[in-house]
Amino acid sequence: MKRASESIAAQTHNKYYGVGGFTAVKAFFANYVNFTGRTTRREYWWVALFATLFGLIAGLGSSIYMVHQVFSHIEQFKTGMDSGNFWSIVGSMLGLIIFWLLVYLVLLLPSLAQSVRRFRDAGVHWGFFVALALVNVVWSVVFFNDNRMTAIVAVPVAIVMLVIEVMPSKNPPVEEAV
Repeated sequence: MKRASESIAAQTHNKYYGVGGFTAVKAFFANYVNFTGRTTRREYWWVALFATLFGLIAGLGSSIYMVHQVFSHIEQFKTGMDSGNFWSIVGSMLGLIIFWLLVYLVLLLPSLAQSVRRFRDAGVHWGFFVALALVNVVWSVVFFNDNRMTAIVAVPVAIVMLVIEVMPSKNPPVEEAV
């Protein structure tokens, strides 16, 4: 796995600073709880690309599986379903819910760590990320049943976060002469 030089790693507190491609995805998991370092735009967006592709493929697979489950039991839906078939479908749905919950939990901490590092690399204090995330969560909880009210805060917060995430590195590390 490609790594940053020792001087760059020491300056950024990230031994994978500036990597791309599959190495960025490996670095994402290797820096699982590294909230102290910095992350380049390149690292951040490679991970975003792979996460999007994984989400699309897994989401499509989940959707195809659920449609298959429904169509394989369509006759029973029409005539009345016995409890065995009902629990079979519920079990399938529960399995998918558990799968997606586990994926979310596995990716939550490294995603938060990477976002904090990206904010720091862009020259924005990590507390600003925490404040934006908390505002989003609290607002979403308060207006749980009102999508319009949730969007009033969620959309601007997402735009602010996106703008910060596309900002170039502020005071990028410099390779020190040996």
